[in-house]
Amino acid sequence: SAVLPLVMHAVQLEDPQSGVLLSGLCILVAQSVMMVMSKIVGDYSPHWGRKKLLLIALFSLPVRCFVVSTLTAEEERVASAYGRHICKVLILSTQLFDAVGAGIFGTLYILITNDLSIGTGRFSLLLGITTAAMCLGCTFSSAIGAVLAEDFGYDIAFNVLGLIALVPAFVCLFHMPETLPAYVRPKKRKKRRRKLADILKMLNLGAGDSPPAATNAYQPSPTPKQFELV
Repeated sequence: SAVLPLVMHAVQLEDPQSGVLLSGLCILVAQSVMMVMSKIVGDYSPHWGRKKLLLIALFSLPVRCFVVSTLTAEEERVASAYGRHICKVLILSTQLFDAVGAGIFGTLYILITNDLSIGTGRFSLLLGITTAAMCLGCTFSSAIGAVLAEDFGYDIAFNVLGLIALVPAFVCLFHMPETLPAYVRPKKRKKRRRKLADILKMLNLGAGDSPPAATNAYQPSPTPKQFELV
């Protein structure tokens, strides 16, 4: 949660008027892509599984932090080569990573909570604990990011936040099991293969031919004739 305020503050340092516009665009771009990602998670999480999508969400934040850190550290060089407005647009475009991560995580953590609480009747309790943990993380993240940006600069703050974000990503990668229930996964249809003789038989029946009568290999001998008494 600390990355977006730091990005908004970074783009407002030199030009406050255009910085306000870029700050609004940061929120607009993020919210627009979040809606699309939430729809994708709802449609494809039964097919792809919860863990794969969660890994995409968790690794998008470190990537975003390192990209923003590089842009802020090399801002003067990029501004002299391409213009200061292009540099700000590049910083603004990093909000796509935030939109992907927040859009996936905002929908997926409710689905994972539901998976873990199936049959227990404790969905609301578990969802409250999960939401409280997220709020505490947002609070500490904002405090750490503000202190680092004020004392060491924006590039150091983004790097440290990116390293912190790698911890839950690797924990999920190596230790978290798949929570998708078996009954939610779509069943794969098995292709039935038919023999050539069965297909030919069906074609003959469809053409109006009567099926051949069954013949027995054993034929009994004819019974002897009985003579009538006159």
